[in-house]
Amino acid sequence: MATTDLPGPIEGPTNPPTAPSKPDSGHTLSVNHDDLDYFAKTILPYYLSQLENDPGYTTMLGFSGDGGETSKSNYTELKAGAFDSGTNLQGLFKKLAGSVAGDYTTFHAQLETARGDVLTFLSQMDTAHEEALTAAEMMQILQDVISAGGGGGGGGGGGGGGK
Repeated sequence: MATTDLPGPIEGPTNPPTAPSKPDSGHTLSVNHDDLDYFAKTILPYYLSQLENDPGYTTMLGFSGDGGETSKSNYTELKAGAFDSGTNLQGLFKKLAGSVAGDYTTFHAQLETARGDVLTFLSQMDTAHEEALTAAEMMQILQDVISAGGGGGGGGGGGGGGK
């Protein structure tokens, strides 16, 4: 697939909508198979690729010492001088870079898990397509997908557990 076929950055509204004063139970959320398939097979891989090739990520890998000679970054060490405070700054920056690179890696893994969860859900839905499902059976399928994917792949976490 050519890079020009991929979606660009998602832009949000200029003015976020205001929340309704009371919950409106008259609306139904509907997501179809094709939407989920496109999300899992096109959108998420595109953003995973963007993350993998992000210059900030490769630079932080280089500074952290995890980039090695094959790093896309030309930077591998902060040159802060050969005096105590410069050496301390250099060491602290290396730890910071390792923490940032670790957060990128964690976020990437979470996106991969989310992608796997959606693909698992689609597979189970395809398998169950010919069968009539009760609401209880559907809830069981959804629970199985969430359990198999490590909590639905989402959520948060992140945040700096450095190396």
